[in-house]
Amino acid sequence: MISKHTIISSLDIGSRNIKSVIIDVDSDGVTRIIGHGQAKTEGFEQGVITDVNKISSAILDCVEQAEDKARLNVNSLVVSVAGCNVRTKMKRGGIPIGSSLHTRSRRTITRQDIKKVIKNASVVPLSTDLEKLHILPVSYAVDDQKAIRDPVRLSGTRLEADVMIITAYKAMLETMNEAIENAGLRIRDFTLAPLATGYAVARENEREKGVCVVDIGAEYTAVAIFRNSALQKLSVLTIGGNYVTNDIAYGLSVSFEEAENIKKEFGFCYPIYAKDAKIPGTHRINDSEQPVRLSAVMEIIQWRMADILEEISSVIKADGGEIPDGIVFTGGASQLQGLIPLAKNMLSFPVKVAVTSGLSDFGELAEKAEYSTAIGLVVHELKQRRQKKIEARDTMISRFYKKYFSWLDLIFLAV
Repeated sequence: MISKHTIISSLDIGSRNIKSVIIDVDSDGVTRIIGHGQAKTEGFEQGVITDVNKISSAILDCVEQAEDKARLNVNSLVVSVAGCNVRTKMKRGGIPIGSSLHTRSRRTITRQDIKKVIKNASVVPLSTDLEKLHILPVSYAVDDQKAIRDPVRLSGTRLEADVMIITAYKAMLETMNEAIENAGLRIRDFTLAPLATGYAVARENEREKGVCVVDIGAEYTAVAIFRNSALQKLSVLTIGGNYVTNDIAYGLSVSFEEAENIKKEFGFCYPIYAKDAKIPGTHRINDSEQPVRLSAVMEIIQWRMADILEEISSVIKADGGEIPDGIVFTGGASQLQGLIPLAKNMLSFPVKVAVTSGLSDFGELAEKAEYSTAIGLVVHELKQRRQKKIEARDTMISRFYKKYFSWLDLIFLAV
């Protein structure tokens, strides 16, 4: 268990908003959200920082809101890296696990063996402008046994691992670090946003059986497929909520801001109103105040969201279509009313809108999809810290047994 109280803070920089979450973990491992903040994103476009000073100011505003609610100052932040800024590569590696004296003898696999095989699999040449962000185990094999989730305590002569190597551009990470330090803050670690989101909105049993987490953001839609409790596939579609807004703006001849307001207040993905129903009040169309028919808005939204759903379906089918627990939608655009009926009508998978999971006390953020990545960042970080404690304990035990069996080998040699 984590001793005393542990504070973990996150920062999720999105195309439209920046979110921060602070959690407290008590001595019994119970977690609760004690602070959160949100600020409008400035100086950041399509996953790239365009103005360090503007983004630094927005980051500071966001984090200070969270600090005020939590009544403390954060020491460091776990920061999201958008899926559009990374590259993925699958790699396989293997190591013998028989003893040095009897290379074909069977031996029980330890966590030290896991670390060694992952290190072996992660050796890959990288261009000088890239940096490894994550090495994610996908599955293991022990001799002829394939698709093993956790081989610890199994026995065999050879251990293999398939890993997903996720890299990001060094320049982007360095600029992000500069912006955060410019705000008087420090980065503890970078974490892939779709990975974090998966930990927030998909339960462990769903990630084990097979689930697709779809984060529909303003500019991008991240499609992350989990199976056997591991991220198996990541695809980022260059289409998101802003495309719906742009279509409304073009179709009704209104400004982007007016179209965004119409989308948020009266946007539906699925036809539910009579064709002659109108949005209350008037809106400036072609330089004059005119009423807007709901059916016109719904038709525009439905067509664009249908395009997004078709692309999501193509990604899932290309991966084999094995997602027994279906699709979990999150992100700002997932809050459009009627998305689930439209998705059920178009897709052959179970579908639902995300509710945050993974913490003991969600408070008011439980149903706010825009916070799912920020919450996922702290959930994932907490899991990593607990895993490191387990590995440290197992390493001590492993070293003891290694010395013990080496001593036995020497005795048998002497005999």
